[in-house]
Amino acid sequence: MSVYRETSGVQSKVEPGAQNRLPVGDLFSGHDWIKADRIFLYDRDGQRFQDCFSSEGTANLGYIAELTGHVLSEKPSDIQVSSLCEALTALVPSGLSHVCLRQSADEALAMALVVARKYFIAKGFQDKTYFLELEFTRRTTMRTAGAAKNLKDNAFDVRSVYLPPICYGSEGYCNDESTTDWTRQAIASLKRFITLNGADRCAAIIIEPVQIMGDLEVIPPGFLTQVHIECSRLGVLLIVNERLSSFGRIGGAFFCSVEGVLPDILVVGKGLSAGYHEIGAALFAAHLGEALDQIEDRQDSSENSKALGDLSITTTALKLYGEEGLDESARDMAAYFKLCLLELLPMPYIGSIRVQGWLATIAIVENKLRNVKFPQRVSVGKKISANALKQGLIFKVVEGDVLAFAPSFNYTKADIDRLVEGVRNSIAATFFSG
Repeated sequence: MSVYRETSGVQSKVEPGAQNRLPVGDLFSGHDWIKADRIFLYDRDGQRFQDCFSSEGTANLGYIAELTGHVLSEKPSDIQVSSLCEALTALVPSGLSHVCLRQSADEALAMALVVARKYFIAKGFQDKTYFLELEFTRRTTMRTAGAAKNLKDNAFDVRSVYLPPICYGSEGYCNDESTTDWTRQAIASLKRFITLNGADRCAAIIIEPVQIMGDLEVIPPGFLTQVHIECSRLGVLLIVNERLSSFGRIGGAFFCSVEGVLPDILVVGKGLSAGYHEIGAALFAAHLGEALDQIEDRQDSSENSKALGDLSITTTALKLYGEEGLDESARDMAAYFKLCLLELLPMPYIGSIRVQGWLATIAIVENKLRNVKFPQRVSVGKKISANALKQGLIFKVVEGDVLAFAPSFNYTKADIDRLVEGVRNSIAATFFSG
């Protein structure tokens, strides 16, 4: 079966029972859904809703029976763990040969810090004690610092360097020249920070290349390559956190593979289970394998495995990802998704539309010419979302009246057309009805 090209509900209907959990995300988990079919959710009144956000962009494969027909067990078997790791390493960039499974992307990120520290201690570089997180959005995440707080050894020093704001126009980056200038300025900022804080004490540089913190924010092409070059020059590790951008979500299999960069450590989240299972993983290059094996905390590797729960759904999701290459399958329809969404740009009150693969945001503004947002008290985004629900569409409203979309990969052109027309009508109903 082609999970990316399924055009009918045949053999994909899901009747949730005690063993089934629909990956609808926290935003709509409180609704009384009684069944799901491909990209649609149904409530007890029989109303059908088209899911346009796919559990924070992790339910990549939609609602298909292959991912809900498992009888869950309390803990994974060694065979399940081995099969999952084998399937995962077959999908990620070649060279990432060691896998550490955790219960979330944040826990996997924390394990990445532990392994990096142990690696340098083993090599005799005990002074490499701080980790540098690159912040490039207008609202900082402090994600790595948050992950480090959960470690038993609270001595991890996570620092942030704040890069210049990325220049965006109404349809994405301003132009190639502006992104080149930004990359040059950002690398200069990075060099200054490392020089002031001590290059010989930096253990790793960490970057999350795609984020939705209000608007969709994506580092420009080529920047990750330049960061990788700096890491090699300084003798520090590169950790790429692809909790949102992995498994085809950005139109290619992984952001780092699209950029042609092999990080020392790659972190992924529950997209690896297609949103059906809370899980994360850190993948390590071969030179870090020995440090991973020597970590005393893998004491509880058996307990960690038990905490992961049943892994059969995740293994099946990885198998489905691999059936039709993530790159080609995700990219074709994603291009149509972008083309159709940009047709909305001439509408009044739409300030900008940003699209990267299967991720998109639409910023609603009061003054389009000056790009001035509505006062927060007006809650325009929530009103548009309420009108969309009346039309059977589900998406997320994030900070600053921004509409966020992350369709599953089994969307067809007809599904995309329905999404775009529903958004158009919802905006029109909010501003022009009555």
